[in-house]
Amino acid sequence: MLFLVDILSAEMPRLSKSQIRLIPFWGLRHLYESSLPGYTIVILLVLAFSLGQGGLQFIFSEIKPGSVFDRFLQTDTFGVVGLAASVGAITSLFLSSFILVFRFVRDILHPKFLALDPSIDAAIDSLALSWSSALPWIFGMTILFVVVNYALASSVLGLETLDLGVVLNSGNAAILRVFVLDPINAACGGLAIASTYRLQQYLVLVARTISVDILKVEAYHPITLPPAMVFAFTSSFVAIVGAVLFALDYGISEVYLKGAMIGLFAIGAIFALMLFHPVLILRNRIAKMIGVERELLVKAIRGDSAVLENSNIVDRRANSTELASWLALLNTLSEWPVSEAIKRLLLFGVLPPLAWTLAAVIENTLY
Repeated sequence: MLFLVDILSAEMPRLSKSQIRLIPFWGLRHLYESSLPGYTIVILLVLAFSLGQGGLQFIFSEIKPGSVFDRFLQTDTFGVVGLAASVGAITSLFLSSFILVFRFVRDILHPKFLALDPSIDAAIDSLALSWSSALPWIFGMTILFVVVNYALASSVLGLETLDLGVVLNSGNAAILRVFVLDPINAACGGLAIASTYRLQQYLVLVARTISVDILKVEAYHPITLPPAMVFAFTSSFVAIVGAVLFALDYGISEVYLKGAMIGLFAIGAIFALMLFHPVLILRNRIAKMIGVERELLVKAIRGDSAVLENSNIVDRRANSTELASWLALLNTLSEWPVSEAIKRLLLFGVLPPLAWTLAAVIENTLY
């Protein structure tokens, strides 16, 4: 957990103009490049999104009695405003985690990789976001969110379709929710997907090109931190969102909430799998090198010492006792660049709240 403490509390140095700007979006880029500690960025975004969306929903809070929106929420103004503030806070957490992960790669992860192999310095270029690379994800996620969200809402309400006329006749609260707040939140989700894709491309490039020393596998453990961070963040979000939305009476159908929880978890799982792919690539390279060295040692023990010229770890002049020791060492080497800290994080920090949330969803579904 030390890397989370570092990135949340440490004051980041200001970037010079010669350094890469990984985030092109005004506002987010300034937060990313600022010297503000991570927890300050989280607080600022949570306040901005929750107060902003909750405040707008308070101003435009009219719900026509008996309308589709009234039937869907079944709550008062407090419930509508509270829902808007909660969803805004969730969106801000996704944005802040995206900024923190990029900072983590820039200030901690990439320097660690450079210490192992200075030739991969250019790999950081593949992490840079651009408008052209992000906009397709933003538009795609917005459209997908609107289609899936309102298809689910229609099924909850027992409607065959949910057209624009139905929304327009539900009051200005529904218009604000459907045409302003939901697209903003969906666009932020698209930005998170775009940034995750760029991060995956960066890690894949590192995993394929970095020089590998099988005797120092622990030096490559940092490559597992991004998927662990993303999965930990998302799982925590699912647990927190589930606890808040189910505990507070916003008048939303439980069927809809369960669908939203499953969707959030699915997105987090996809993110984690995307970022686990580079770990698998590096693991396969390490396993292949260990296998080659093991095969060379077996041949050398059987008398063909000339094959040791191709070995990266064993001297050709090694005697049979040394060769046996090397072979025993190879058999104990781990092929997976995963640290014990990450294993403990997943086992004790992620799985318990995630298991609690899924158990609650299953229990509510079955009984």
